[in-house]
Amino acid sequence: MMLQEEIGGTIDESTLEEHSCAIIGRRSRHPPWKYDESDPLCIQFKEMLFSVLESACQNNIMHWYTEMSEGIDILGAQMILDLKENRFHNVQLHCILPFKGQEEGWPAKSQERYHHILQKADIVEYHSGHPYRKCRSDCTKKYWIAWIT
Repeated sequence: MMLQEEIGGTIDESTLEEHSCAIIGRRSRHPPWKYDESDPLCIQFKEMLFSVLESACQNNIMHWYTEMSEGIDILGAQMILDLKENRFHNVQLHCILPFKGQEEGWPAKSQERYHHILQKADIVEYHSGHPYRKCRSDCTKKYWIAWIT
C-alpha cells in the first residue's frame, strides 16, 4: 500500500518508522477493585485500556515495554499478547524486569499469569539478579531509555 505525502509523491508503508510505548501503572493493591477483576470498575477500566492499546497498535506502536509489576503492567502486557495473537502479529512485548523473583509473595493466580506472559513475551531481560533499594527505579529508567531511543 502506498501513502500520499502532503508535499507530493508517495512513500511505501513498509518504510514507516515503528514506534514504542511503555505500560506503567498502579499495583493491584491500589486500584479500587484490588484483585477482583469481576468488579464493574475493573471491567470498565480493562475495556478502556484495551481500546487504547488497540488504537496505538493501529497507529504503528509495535514495541511495548513493561517491568511486569503486579497490577496494571500485567493487565496491559496480557492485552498486548492478545492483540498480537489475534490481529497485530508484528507487535513485540519486551519485559524488562527489575530482578529475578519479583513475583515471589504474590497470590498464586498472579504468579501464574506473570509466568504465562513471560513465556510468550518476545524479550525478557532482568535488570538485576536480586533486589536492592533502588532496583525498581533503576529498572524503570533503563527501559524508559530503551523505548525512547
